[in-house]
Amino acid sequence: MKKYIFNLFILSLLFAFTACNEEFVLEEAPDAGEASFDVNPSSKGENYVILSNSSDGFIKKWDFGNGASAEGDEVEAYFPFEGEYEVTLTVYAAGGSVSSSETVAISNTDPNICNVEFLELLTGGCDQPEGKTWVIDAERAGHFGVGPPNAAGPDYYAAGANEKAGGGMYNDEYTFILNQYQYVQETNGDIYLNPAQASNFPGAFEPEVGDRKAPYDAPENINFAISENAEGQPVISFNNNGFIGYNTGVNTYTILSISENEMFVRFNDAATPDLSWFHRLIRKGFAPIEAGFTVETTELTASFTNTSLNAETYSWEFGDGTTSSEESPIHTYAEEGTYSVTLEVSGPGQSASVTQEVSVSAAPKVLPFTFEENNTQFGTFGGTVFNVIDNPDASGANTSARVGEFQKGTEFSFAGLALLLDEPVDFSENTTLSMKIWSPVATNAILKLEAAGDAGTFTEQNVSIPVANEWVELTFDFTGAQSNLQNLVIFADTDNNNGGTFYIDDIGFATESADEISLDLLTGENEKAWVLKPAAGAFGVGPAKGSDEFFPNGADISGDRPCLFNDEFIFKTGGQYEYNANGDIYGEAYMGIAEGCTDDTALDGTDAEAWGPGTHSFSLTPATDTDPAFITVRGTGAFIALPKAYNGGEYGAAPPDMDKPVTYEVIDYFKNASGEELSLAIDVSGDGSVYWNFVLVPAE
Repeated sequence: MKKYIFNLFILSLLFAFTACNEEFVLEEAPDAGEASFDVNPSSKGENYVILSNSSDGFIKKWDFGNGASAEGDEVEAYFPFEGEYEVTLTVYAAGGSVSSSETVAISNTDPNICNVEFLELLTGGCDQPEGKTWVIDAERAGHFGVGPPNAAGPDYYAAGANEKAGGGMYNDEYTFILNQYQYVQETNGDIYLNPAQASNFPGAFEPEVGDRKAPYDAPENINFAISENAEGQPVISFNNNGFIGYNTGVNTYTILSISENEMFVRFNDAATPDLSWFHRLIRKGFAPIEAGFTVETTELTASFTNTSLNAETYSWEFGDGTTSSEESPIHTYAEEGTYSVTLEVSGPGQSASVTQEVSVSAAPKVLPFTFEENNTQFGTFGGTVFNVIDNPDASGANTSARVGEFQKGTEFSFAGLALLLDEPVDFSENTTLSMKIWSPVATNAILKLEAAGDAGTFTEQNVSIPVANEWVELTFDFTGAQSNLQNLVIFADTDNNNGGTFYIDDIGFATESADEISLDLLTGENEKAWVLKPAAGAFGVGPAKGSDEFFPNGADISGDRPCLFNDEFIFKTGGQYEYNANGDIYGEAYMGIAEGCTDDTALDGTDAEAWGPGTHSFSLTPATDTDPAFITVRGTGAFIALPKAYNGGEYGAAPPDMDKPVTYEVIDYFKNASGEELSLAIDVSGDGSVYWNFVLVPAE
């Protein structure tokens, strides 16, 4: 910061004189003449005078009548402004004290006082005799905060825009007047203060925004003084208990920066010396420009919402070479990836810009996320960076090939990831989510689900990460969660703002192992593709579980329907389920297409499109001593082996019901030297009279 030299005296408070407690003989009171003094010009110029008194008094205190004071037999007084000043000398002698006053007339204002840049910025200078009024910059984040001693900014906490509305601070005004260094503190009847200072302000109470609010009207006779600290920074001090903004029991403020329209100050805490507090103030009437935006993505399309302050024009750069001047544009990218989006805004005489990383992905945004076959990109905030990379530690609880890299930002401790899912999370059959995470520290992780477009409606679960530097699987119980939660938010190490690199994988519904078919067997401990067994009895319908009496009644139809028997039903850890048609499907009339093998693109753009290749989710309910295991697939158009079959019925026509789960009973499973088979049944009658039955084997 530029160092300022001030050709003026530091204003100070008068302290009462206290005599010693030793016994003494009271002498005769001093004569009035002992307080008389001489006023002589100084060689420094017409705004300086030499004041002197030659009496025998042992203490001589001078009040210059302009808010400044001094002590001594001979002192120099500085009067920078034109006017008449009543100078008073008080002489203390053994018998008491005596005072006298004289009027000092100053004919001209010192032109040097008008050329001090800092004073001109603070007060408006000589051309603004009414002074300059400052207010708290409430509309922008960071206008109030706290940090360690002598910090450059509020490292511990910074208030958001208008966060302390109603606390008694945003309606205050602070006017600095150059003439006589006057300070007018207009509180409008109340102030905001630290709880430790509540006893000094009768009627203090806790407002909705925390801390304390108290009724208070500042005195009218406050002056300010300017000095410099050891670092050469300007320091403002007030007499008569003057202060700025949040009261912490101090009256001295270090000016960290000042310009025509903005001032940033730091001040101490009288009750807690290891804290520094901060205010950003702006000139009253100044409308600062600030750039900001939020974004929501749906596959490759990003919808931007401008949140800038006091802006009039907008210039967007989307990071792919395209631009826009709309206030809140919608942009579709040609391919998935992470793009640096910059918004520059402007208003009268001002401009500001902000850049954010925006990630778009063509992959469906549905649980689970395994990162194995697509680069699903999470949105970031707080300076976080996200990428899909090779697993840097394929061991222990996670041997997956690909994982999400979460480089936590340091703008605030809750920096993290967010992703708007294509559909709300369905907790109707499973209320527990799981996530694998690798953390550099033993700390915590939070999984938060918000309603789309309404961050105030949410449910979150905070769990411990028990160990560092290895993969662990965490579970999050969302029992009782709302049914409209669609925005997935991930935090880690929220008690600290140290950044760090975390890795995440297999985010989805938690599943439990069964004694017969287990999650590891179903997924191959990572992912596993199953196909219909190319044999008789592998695909059919009958009056009982395992029967194909109604169709095809014992016939092997794998040769007649090769496009059906090459379909893959893929189960992955983390609860992800994928249907891969391998390029063709077996068409039927209920799909709206001709019966027989046809290209899987025949469903594109039709009501039956959801039955085509796609990614969904699944859960496994393990068997018990009395009940069999069940596999449930979730998602619009999700199925195993036969699209039209669902619990209690069959579709006669497309489309399938939105996000309808379909549950299959595991009627048999074995794995031995002869192979591995998984037999499933689904009751389409609702009364146990008609079952579709399928036998699956691992894909080669």
